[in-house]
Amino acid sequence: MLTVILHNNDILRLVSFQKEMIKILNSEHCIFVQNYPLWIDTAPLTQLLEKKEEVDFQNITKDELKSISKRIKKIQILKPEFLKDDSLVSPVIFYTADDKKYQTSLVLLKKLSGKIQGKKNPPEKDLEQFPMDIKTFRLGTKTEQAFYKGGKLLGIKDSVWVTAR
Repeated sequence: MLTVILHNNDILRLVSFQKEMIKILNSEHCIFVQNYPLWIDTAPLTQLLEKKEEVDFQNITKDELKSISKRIKKIQILKPEFLKDDSLVSPVIFYTADDKKYQTSLVLLKKLSGKIQGKKNPPEKDLEQFPMDIKTFRLGTKTEQAFYKGGKLLGIKDSVWVTAR
């Protein structure tokens, strides 16, 4: 799976937002946790590969990653919203050099238990950073390995740094 790994500065901004939202949402009736790592799965970007056949992402080359990265003009993380399962998600839009848009999402918080009591919208001051334009990031191939007790160990096999135009 192709994945965008955000630059540390962007990760810090999102982590600060996550912490503020956890302070607001967590109570004795409800528990939220941060989603980590803050990687953006880029399934829609597979259409940017020149190959028409099925792509084996475990064996994608750095040249193919560079080819895809050259077509990305801009990434924008939009204002977060709650889904029906009460997870907090930000829509993410990829703008390409040929003026096409591809949309995916970034999960920021997951609800562990309980029911949200009262207002659950983020404060306006915390939303001022959205939409967040992402200029520098890594485009890589995510790997998953089995871990003890059913967990998964995530990693990045290959990646290239990208500076959007």
